[in-house]
Amino acid sequence: MLGDSAKIQEEDARFLNRKRERGEPRIEPLYDGRDVYRALLRLRAVPYDTPVEIADDIEATFVDAGTCSARR
Repeated sequence: MLGDSAKIQEEDARFLNRKRERGEPRIEPLYDGRDVYRALLRLRAVPYDTPVEIADDIEATFVDAGTCSARR
């Protein structure tokens, strides 16, 4: 889905840039296919019920919906 979104953004930017007056700034997509590829390389699988640190002092545990219990 991320790749499809990037493709649509790139196509829209190309279309809009063809319609722009000379001298107007170019429209750039928020991200492109290369950005999607780099983002996908950073993904990693995380098993259920296994705490994972997502930032300093922030931890997440993935569970089935409705089974989450808040911990402090």
